[in-house]
Amino acid sequence: MLLQAALHIFLFLFVAFVAALPFSNPVSDRDHVPQRRFTPEQVEEMRLGQLYQPGYVHTNLTFGNGSGAKTVPLVEADFSLLLDGEGSIQSRDGSSSPPRCSTFTSKKGYCLVLYCWQDTAGVFITAWLAIQPGAKPRDNPISIVSNNVETLSLSIPYNTGANDWFADDHECSNKDTLMYTNHYLSNNSQAVAYVQGLQCNDCIFNAVGCVQGTGWDSGNNNLKAWSSNSAVTYNC
Repeated sequence: MLLQAALHIFLFLFVAFVAALPFSNPVSDRDHVPQRRFTPEQVEEMRLGQLYQPGYVHTNLTFGNGSGAKTVPLVEADFSLLLDGEGSIQSRDGSSSPPRCSTFTSKKGYCLVLYCWQDTAGVFITAWLAIQPGAKPRDNPISIVSNNVETLSLSIPYNTGANDWFADDHECSNKDTLMYTNHYLSNNSQAVAYVQGLQCNDCIFNAVGCVQGTGWDSGNNNLKAWSSNSAVTYNC
């Protein structure tokens, strides 16, 4: 009886222990898209290829429709925002700044796929994925990293090809490359989008789509996406 009671106590404690363990979000396996910033050398290389001065307004972007629509500028940002650690000046582009979408345009170094959208509180979020290209244009990337995995990550249920970076049979070796991403809307919701026709060697793509039923409004003007190699923006 004592042995049986001890066994019951052990099983109860074990179950309680397992229940207290953190669990991974099946929608976003962040091991496949780690968060990182860049070294001064990497940032300097991109800065040398910067096509516009920080503060340059490329265009105005409209989000939403009708009376609820909001328009904000797409502003060239300082590459120092990409620095790691204390070197970053990210705080200067925080909540005290007027609403905007930020971009970096450069023909050197890492290429970036950039996104801008509103969360459910109406806050504008700019986030990006940095792609380190493979040796050849049709090679899959060496790495893909996010500037902030809390707001932007790869969507694993949709990306099941090439290290879970792209949709199956739509990797960089194909002309119809698809990459699905998760976008923060609130603490308990995120929406899914994708870029289409991605050229992995220079981050250029030809369309963006919002997956309906994942949190986006049924209309358009939910999300803007573009490449660091081009100021052309795509909308869904």
